[in-house]
Amino acid sequence: MNRSDKIKFEFQDYLDSNFNPSVYLITKHIGITNSYVNEWLKGKRHMGDNALDKIEKFLDERMVK
Repeated sequence: MNRSDKIKFEFQDYLDSNFNPSVYLITKHIGITNSYVNEWLKGKRHMGDNALDKIEKFLDERMVK
């Protein structure tokens, strides 16, 4: 599993575990275009390292430790 797939799985798990919060609000908060993330989630687009870093940081901040 590559980095993009791993982060996509973790992000989808976060959405499912938190009653499907608005992806739009999450993307606005982290500074990524909503359509970019939605296309990535559907497998229609590859995401670059900078965007993956932002999503990974968002997930890390919300992980229960």
